[in-house]
Amino acid sequence: MTKAGTESLANRVSSAIHQPHATARRLARTKVARRLRVAAQPVKRALRPQARRLAQSKASASRAIAERAGRINGRRAAEVTYFAVLSGHNLNLQAVLPPSADGYADVASLAFSRNGRSRHGPVRIRTDRDGNSVAEATVLLGELAGRLPLSTGTWRMHLDIVRADGRSRRLLLHRAAGPMDEAGPTFMTQPCPDTGAFFRTGVNALGLCRIVVEDAVPRAEVRHVSLSHSSARVTGRLVAVPQVTTGRFELRNGTTVLRVDTDLSDGRFDITVPLSKMFPTADHQHIWDISLVLPARPPVPVGRYLHDLRKPRDAYREIERLIALPGDRTVFVRPKYKADGRLTLACRRDDQGANE
Repeated sequence: MTKAGTESLANRVSSAIHQPHATARRLARTKVARRLRVAAQPVKRALRPQARRLAQSKASASRAIAERAGRINGRRAAEVTYFAVLSGHNLNLQAVLPPSADGYADVASLAFSRNGRSRHGPVRIRTDRDGNSVAEATVLLGELAGRLPLSTGTWRMHLDIVRADGRSRRLLLHRAAGPMDEAGPTFMTQPCPDTGAFFRTGVNALGLCRIVVEDAVPRAEVRHVSLSHSSARVTGRLVAVPQVTTGRFELRNGTTVLRVDTDLSDGRFDITVPLSKMFPTADHQHIWDISLVLPARPPVPVGRYLHDLRKPRDAYREIERLIALPGDRTVFVRPKYKADGRLTLACRRDDQGANE
């Protein structure tokens, strides 16, 4: 035995002599681990066939998808070159028709289908400089008049093309790569500014185009914030909020709550809060959060949400104003927006002016 091996053996013997309890615990853990490994072997053997079947099914599904995608690309699909929803509700699509569709493109429509239901939008066919037939569609989405209504859920899309003799053909819409939502100052998708609903474009596993419709989230959308010599005024409209006649806005600063009742019969709000009630007393600054409280419903946040900005607090910057209140009090007031678009009112005491 080498010198190093002799020293290691001596150390283990010394540890076993001077720390018998630690040695016993170590041996017990070793025995338990060995027993667990032995007990787990039958379970592993039983699960191996299931694991093999799962791997085979995944490989089979991948081959089927690849084969079907090849057939789609070769014959039955138009290649989409542009697919996006602009301004929250304006669907724009451009696709190059395959050569097999020549002679069919006299009349065409863009079809949306889901759960046996279908909707159709107009399509224009033109010929580009290379002689290819190109389909272009611009469809306004939503529940308002003059738009194409799509209920909540995922809608598949395809082109219906018809010849003059009445023969028709369906073309799937294939996009080689989905749009990348790059880390810029804006998102590629924004909520509809009229209803607050989301229309998100995408593709499935085969690369076929689809659109996902999401319900609007109840919000109180701010239109304007103004400050006077005695009050702060906030105006805006309600989005996806049930029809109500009156509501109560709450301004919270920790445990302090200010309540303002207002008329909501026309779907708009206009609240005015006296700055004298928002003056910081104990602290140097108070941050007031604003929300709309309705009976038997969660509070509705107040802010700016119907936009595509990643950082609304950087885009919607309000000017801080120094306002003189009764009683020789001065306060700095500044409307501010949080990262999620929620509106707050920051009130800061002017201690320097009060001391002069």
